[in-house]
Amino acid sequence: MNNFLNIFSKKTLIKSIKDFSSLFFSNVLQKIFGLIREPVLAFVFGTSNLFANYLMIKTASDFISQFTVGNSLRANLLPKFTKFYNDNQQVSLKNLNSFVKKFNIYIFIFTQILQSLVIFFFDFENKLVFFLVSLFLSFVICFNFYNTVFLTILQAKGNFLKYAKASVLNAFVSVCFLYPLTLFFSVIGIVISRFLGIITLTFSYVLPMSKEDRGSNLNLSYSDFNIYLLILNNVVPLTIITTKFFSGIDGSNTITYFTYAVFILNAIFTAIITNLNTLILKYNSIVKNNIRTYFSIFLVIFLGGSFYSFINFYGDYIIEIIFMRGAFKISDVLITSSLLQKITIPFLLIFIASILFQTFFSQNLDKHKSKIKVMSILFISFLTISYLFIRLFNEDHLTSVIYFTYIISIFLIIMSLYSFIISSNENK
Repeated sequence: MNNFLNIFSKKTLIKSIKDFSSLFFSNVLQKIFGLIREPVLAFVFGTSNLFANYLMIKTASDFISQFTVGNSLRANLLPKFTKFYNDNQQVSLKNLNSFVKKFNIYIFIFTQILQSLVIFFFDFENKLVFFLVSLFLSFVICFNFYNTVFLTILQAKGNFLKYAKASVLNAFVSVCFLYPLTLFFSVIGIVISRFLGIITLTFSYVLPMSKEDRGSNLNLSYSDFNIYLLILNNVVPLTIITTKFFSGIDGSNTITYFTYAVFILNAIFTAIITNLNTLILKYNSIVKNNIRTYFSIFLVIFLGGSFYSFINFYGDYIIEIIFMRGAFKISDVLITSSLLQKITIPFLLIFIASILFQTFFSQNLDKHKSKIKVMSILFISFLTISYLFIRLFNEDHLTSVIYFTYIISIFLIIMSLYSFIISSNENK
């Protein structure tokens, strides 16, 4: 009861609202920039094979990003950073800065190898063009990793407003350069625009932070990146990336339709869910309670049900308004809208699973190392078996992608409920 009153005390409630508002409105602005970015890509590239090949190689780089940039990294670092700043008045980031720079060398090499394998395995045309794309994507991932570590410190210190401004700056600069660069440099221009946004953030916010050298040393080591924990932290985005990659392995442009459909879902849900997950992770690291989790799930179910009803009536119209111009034709509208309707329910389940997992990640995970290992191995095994199982059927590729999404989403709900029960029992 005391924990309940503490969570909803006036001071804590106001702080939570301010933090959520900063994150929410920054994400709204980023989604607005996305609503500019994606139609530009649709206008220039449509559902062409060139764009499909770019999405395949970007999906490979996104796989690396989930371990170095996404929620996985934040879930690993935020509890540790939050506790360290609560225990120390002044903190030196000198050692942290040195470690991140060294680690980036390994990230670059591994990312480049993975992307090169995709280019040659799928026998892309214009291999030189896509090799240049892969180089820029590797640099993007490295700078993103560097930025993410230091921006997580802003969240740990409770400076969500500054974090929000930095994130918006990145998206703003990137979208400003997107159209002219794609006109002159085609798909290479896409990654150059992303790179410009990221380095602007680096020089504006991250480099000044990295020079802080007074106080207790905040250290980071390879042991902080447990592979099983990273996989478990990433089950939701890895599911989306795997499904996206699966949609493109037949060499068709199905991956482009899937990408446009997922963009709509992310534009609606990510601004809310990502922020809720961040707040659950931060505050549950200090005060253990499931109230925020229940509220978040209820909110997502309500929004998801409303969105599903809306998209079934107005899906074609929405896709047409957002994307149909330039190289994006009416046939692309109909296919994208149909796919969006069919994947909304499994994606809603995936988003709910991501919320349930956050309660588990806010626990003392050292107590659950064996469970984390088993769940991670089980997840990878289930992904592989599901993929092979779906391939046995003689369905068209788009239908196979939809079946795969449903199967994995149901599995994630089951596994996330198991993790939630573990954490709830521990909090009693």
